[in-house]
Amino acid sequence: MKLTECSQCGALRKGGLPCPACGFMPKRPAEYVCFSDEDLVRVGAQQRPATMQTRSEWYAQLLGLAQDRGYKPGWAYHKMREKWGDCPSMKPAPVTPGHEVLAWVRSRAIAWHHSPQNPRNQQAAAS
Repeated sequence: MKLTECSQCGALRKGGLPCPACGFMPKRPAEYVCFSDEDLVRVGAQQRPATMQTRSEWYAQLLGLAQDRGYKPGWAYHKMREKWGDCPSMKPAPVTPGHEVLAWVRSRAIAWHHSPQNPRNQQAAAS
């Protein structure tokens, strides 16, 4: 271990250990972690492309959620376009949505609530 001088009292201490004289332990500077705005993934992280099976499962879960909540038939299609950029050509049978799909839909609802395109936010800004 390297000997360093304590920045608080000037005593010698071993690097990585608290000062034996005053007990001061320096903290490392915080590390900035950059995330993309979509699905909170680390920037530069390797992302695997979604398989057709994954996309089909998502579509089935979105259809199930639309059915449960009484949304219009095109809602699931538009959410698929928002998430993946396109939609599978075949329409699967609706299934109960999982936690991942529910969390993503909730995140999009929150984003819309705070969006400047939301008419409620436009009215508030005009006032």
